[in-house]
Amino acid sequence: MRKRFLENHPELPQIIEKGTATIIEEVDSLMNIIGEFSRFARLPETKLEPGDLNLKISNCTDFFNAHENVHFHLSLDENLPSMMFDKTLIRQVMINLFQNAIDSMGGAGNIWIKTSFDREKMLVRISIKDDGAGIREEDLPKIFDPTFSSKEHGTGLGLAIVEKIVFEHKGRIRCNSRPHQGAEFIIELPVLVKEDSDGKVSCGLN
Repeated sequence: MRKRFLENHPELPQIIEKGTATIIEEVDSLMNIIGEFSRFARLPETKLEPGDLNLKISNCTDFFNAHENVHFHLSLDENLPSMMFDKTLIRQVMINLFQNAIDSMGGAGNIWIKTSFDREKMLVRISIKDDGAGIREEDLPKIFDPTFSSKEHGTGLGLAIVEKIVFEHKGRIRCNSRPHQGAEFIIELPVLVKEDSDGKVSCGLN
């Protein structure tokens, strides 16, 4: 009976194979979404330690060496003070923003990274700018919303995670962008240093 059925429906194995592949793809996509939400909800506890922010940013660009058509342009302020930050979480911020820029540029383009120190306000400013597709004005207020994504298969959590980590460092992040004119993300982090032997952290310079 099975043989006769297959003879009458020769296309059936191909349909089953295609359907199975689609189901597997959708399950993988769902698992990815679940994983992203899990990571967002359970970010590691922020562990502040003294470090060189310029060096951390520079090292993060090395993760994208395989992207031959992506060019990083670094302008890092040599007068940046040593400060307290979580090296793992700041690395995540940089990688998320770099990947976001690369996706916006379609895998080819320029990313400009600039750091500066505002002595009067006692904060470090990081600018990450690309020449990608840009962001629509009506979407700008929503880009850090965990439920918003302009990507077809995106979860929207990449920028939400970035914002959460920046907030954990008592900082803030904003974005300037126009369609077809790229996007610039600006992060401002207060200069955090250890205040005493008890490990209490406050804003200030070494």
